[in-house]
Order: sequence, then structure tokens, then C-alpha cells
Amino acid sequence: MTIARSCFAVGLLAALGGCSNPIGPSAEGELQMAKAQWDQIGMTSYTFELRRACYCGYADAGYRVRVVVANGTAIDAYNTDLEATLTPAHLATMPTIEGLFTIIRNAIDQSADRIRVRYDAQTGVPLSINIDYRRNAIDDELSIAVYSLDPGSQP
Repeated sequence: MTIARSCFAVGLLAALGGCSNPIGPSAEGELQMAKAQWDQIGMTSYTFELRRACYCGYADAGYRVRVVVANGTAIDAYNTDLEATLTPAHLATMPTIEGLFTIIRNAIDQSADRIRVRYDAQTGVPLSINIDYRRNAIDDELSIAVYSLDPGSQP
């Protein structure tokens, strides 16, 4: 086994084993790397689909929503499950991809008890976000899944 493989194996075991940081030692680093990938692409207008699950009062919670983003701002959102356009008030709560990074950053800054994020290897887009802000609190969890990103659907 090469030295590099040995170091990787030791690092992997340390990360998977009794780590004292419940967020994970790499949450910050993974966020920075993924955000850098996204920033390098420079995409500010696109369409994507997401589903938020939470007890947070969002009208779209639990539903799949297609979000149209122009110049970094969500300009339209359509609930594909209910076949309905979201109202302007609900549109204002829709995150962009940048907004997803902000949600992750805020969870890290707030020392959430558990943060699990899966990023797209090519774009850095957060594909799956699961946050439990307080382990023993009820209904404070947030889950977001991103299903598609279409850079060709620019307004």
C-alpha cells in the first residue's frame, strides 16, 4: 500500500469513526469546495426543481417545485405536484442554488447538531440537504432535494 493510500485510509477511518464533531469534520471544507465549483461555472440564470420537507410554514413544503432563476433571482415557481404557480409571497421564500449554499452556511454557523449534504461532483450543486438544528427538539429538521438543473432554460 502506498503512503498516499495509507494516509487516505487513516483519514477515512478517522472521519467515519468516533468523531467528536456531529456535523462532520469536512462539512465546512465540502461546502467551500462545492461553492467554488458553482461559482466557477458562473451560472446565474437557470431552471431547477426541488422539494423542501419541514415544519416551517412554506406553502410548498413536501411538494416538488420548478424554480426559474434569472440573474440570481427566483422569478417564477411552479408546483409540479399540484400544477399551480406559486404566489408572489411564496415565490419570495424560494431559494436559488446560491440560497441553498446560504442555508448550509447558516446551519454550520448555527452549529446545527447534524448536517448531511450531498453535492453534485461536476457542478457543486447541493443535491440533498438534511439538517437537524437541535437533536432533541421536535420539528426543527429541514430536508431539501434538488432533482434537476437546466441551464438551457434561461429566461
